[in-house]
Amino acid sequence: MNFCCHDNYTKTGEHDPLDVNILNAYVQYLQSTGNVPPQDIPTFLTFYEGKVSSGAVASLGNKDIEVLPVMDCANFVESGTIDPLDVNILNAYVQYMQSTGNVPPQDIPTFLTFYEGKVGSGAVAGLGNKTIKHLPSLEADTQVITDGGLVDKCDTSALCTCSAVVEGDVLKVDFDATTLSETPLVGSAIDGRIKGVEIVFDNVSFTSSNGLSVTPETSVTDGFTDTQNLATLNFYYDYSIRSTSVNDEATEPNKTKSVIGFIDTTQDGTGKTKAEVGALTFSVDSGNFSITSGDTPTISDVRVYDSSAEVAQYNITRCGE
Repeated sequence: MNFCCHDNYTKTGEHDPLDVNILNAYVQYLQSTGNVPPQDIPTFLTFYEGKVSSGAVASLGNKDIEVLPVMDCANFVESGTIDPLDVNILNAYVQYMQSTGNVPPQDIPTFLTFYEGKVGSGAVAGLGNKTIKHLPSLEADTQVITDGGLVDKCDTSALCTCSAVVEGDVLKVDFDATTLSETPLVGSAIDGRIKGVEIVFDNVSFTSSNGLSVTPETSVTDGFTDTQNLATLNFYYDYSIRSTSVNDEATEPNKTKSVIGFIDTTQDGTGKTKAEVGALTFSVDSGNFSITSGDTPTISDVRVYDSSAEVAQYNITRCGE
């Protein structure tokens, strides 16, 4: 989980009932769209104001929605979907903070005792077979309370979307789809399902399309094939501007075989969710790549393709940043 987010959507500096209303409306929005997130805050705000008119949620008053809920933070049971149970947890958490003068619980068991009391009084729904994996956080918090203890909110040394290293004479590339932002930053017809990925290197040239082995760590098995059942994990000539900044300018393409890519994470072209793609490791044998400058491989860009076939740029968390 990448906890570089928070659950105080109006950025007031403390959790309050309005955050609960916003998360409640956000869940209703997802339910109305088949779990397709809003493209931006104004889109969601229109929906929210409709819910205010119907009496389903409270008015924002003089507050503004500054940020929308993010899966990694707002999905407290870490089920992969923000749902009404997450709203109940945030609701109980706000009540807990109100009862303690904004002193957070020491750990999840402490909060769970409070939560179960609220279940008993009928204030919130029971957890059923779910468990609370982490608690709500504020923007100013540096750590998140999880079932494994305190975790740094933005620990990029532990959470990386993509990293590469040469071990012995083998290039090993790791890609973790679960660290991507909940929704792409751009794209007008995005649906949040990953169809393909390209990992672009600044200083690596691949000399052959052979010698690339795939070690799936998730439900994606047997490598990657397109809808004609043809292998698509390969190297490509790259003629695109890279998104990494050098002196505030995007780097130029090196016009070499500098990309590892895969498309069609499913045979039918529908794509997979971040959780379904999960973490993958690619290994390139010696003799099939060379580092053109420096001593270590540098990833300059990671491109994620939405299953709507648009190029959708997600927030990328790189190691060492």
